[in-house]
Amino acid sequence: KIGPEGAKFIAEGLKSNKGLKFLDIGYNEIKDEGAKEIAEAMKTNRSLVELNLAFNEIGRDGAKAFGKGLEKNESLQVLHLYANEIGNEAAIAIAKGLEKNKALIDLDLRNSSISDDGAAAVR
Repeated sequence: KIGPEGAKFIAEGLKSNKGLKFLDIGYNEIKDEGAKEIAEAMKTNRSLVELNLAFNEIGRDGAKAFGKGLEKNESLQVLHLYANEIGNEAAIAIAKGLEKNKALIDLDLRNSSISDDGAAAVR
């Protein structure tokens, strides 16, 4: 498991990478700290098309960071955040990021502590 520290190194690489299309770092316990780093990198990354962050113990703060990252990202088409502890507040923040995002076509938030209110915002 790479944990938050490993996610930080991956995020640094994503900021300048121009060739990586798919990244699967599910089941790595990156938590909020690592998710925030990767979300920040997504603001400038223009190559990544699919990102899997399932089962990473990502909570509200880490998921909210993806709302901001999605606002600026122009390449990511698939984002898997399922089986994390995201909750409604973060789901709403992600939905706000999607208002400006034109690339994402597949967002998976299953089993992420989101009720009908959070789900309605993302629709």
